Amino acid sequence: MLVIREAQLKAFEDRALDDYIKELAQHCREFAPALCKTLSDKQLHRALHQGIDRAESHGFTLRGPTRFYIEMMSPFGIRFDTDP
Repeated sequence: MLVIREAQLKAFEDRALDDYIKELAQHCREFAPALCKTLSDKQLHRALHQGIDRAESHGFTLRGPTRFYIEMMSPFGIRFDTDP
């Protein structure tokens, strides 16, 4: 019987998140090139991590709605959901 330990599962989840961040970063470079030119790769990845976390806090856990949330961050800012 194959047993997957918690640490192994975490490693798979981390890898999947890293791959998704890279995919979103590429999308953002195409979707909002002027904004992305002002950010380093590290800054962009950090902003995407924060965006994914904020999207999850609103119940967006699927790729499509999360990507839409990230797209809304581009013109309106990272805290657009709470900024009056």
